[in-house]
Amino acid sequence: MTFKAHIHLVVIAFCLMFKVAYTQDSLKYKPSFRVYPSLHTMYGIGFYSINTGNYKQPNQSYVNTNFNLGLQCNASLKFKNNLHVELYIGYSRWNYANLFPVGLAIKPKLNKKKNGFYLKFAGGHTFGKRFYDPDNKWPEYSTKKEPKDNGAGKFHLKAGLEKNWYINEKQSISFGFELLIQTINAYYFDAGGPGSQVSVLTKTTTDYKFAGLMIAYHFY
Repeated sequence: MTFKAHIHLVVIAFCLMFKVAYTQDSLKYKPSFRVYPSLHTMYGIGFYSINTGNYKQPNQSYVNTNFNLGLQCNASLKFKNNLHVELYIGYSRWNYANLFPVGLAIKPKLNKKKNGFYLKFAGGHTFGKRFYDPDNKWPEYSTKKEPKDNGAGKFHLKAGLEKNWYINEKQSISFGFELLIQTINAYYFDAGGPGSQVSVLTKTTTDYKFAGLMIAYHFY
């Protein structure tokens, strides 16, 4: 799916949910809408697999720690049944990457308390680039030229559980567990089978998966 298709799906989904909310029984309930920024950080474990181009061992898996720091702007629509739908855009800095995620999040509330628990499901497209990977160094052959889109961000998915505490009416803190899957454009040299004298530059994607604890500070 192309970048434009991702953006169109996100915008259409958000608009449809917004319309559905306002066409419900408005005499009994009026959904609330607000825009607010958030600061967030995440620390956990990263695990992924890269293509080596070696026919004996075509894939190599890695596990390492990951630290994530970012800023996000949220446009949030709150439904009658304690369901939040958020359109978000932000900046995220993690190991060797500067990324700009844009997407849609759905956050159903698990209880009716003001300081409640939420499930979170989100996804969208990511701008930016992972400019270095110590486990997949580029270029392996000095005579080869790196493609411009090598390391560029693609789609991302997130899921998690979070607890929110209101400090006052204009500030709150969230703490929880999150799983992030971020796909990145990648290339590798396919050397072929035994005796092959030709290496072919092949495009693929690397799925970076991170699981860890998340803390966010929200300004309303």
